[in-house]
Amino acid sequence: MKPLSAIHHTDFKYANSDADSDFDPEHNKRVIRETIKKNERFERERKRNFDNKMGERYQAFGIYIRSLDKGGNSSNIEKFFGKSYLAYLKGEKFMNELKRYAKKE
Repeated sequence: MKPLSAIHHTDFKYANSDADSDFDPEHNKRVIRETIKKNERFERERKRNFDNKMGERYQAFGIYIRSLDKGGNSSNIEKFFGKSYLAYLKGEKFMNELKRYAKKE
């Protein structure tokens, strides 16, 4: 929290300068530390899940780009992967978008 001198003068009516009688600063610090740890764990898990879901698509795209870079003769991505695998990759993308949209609502 900002010190009172850093609070804009129009917000003084919302700033309580007297602490509650049962306020424990150590408890407050502990709650903040625990919240930060939980948030960091959540973000790591979310990133790990995203990487696992997207990994196959990124890997397939990387193989395709390396093939082109090495002089591969198939510049058509459908010919490179085949119709069924390309449809699978596009389906994964579509399902992920649907899931993300469903979570927003």
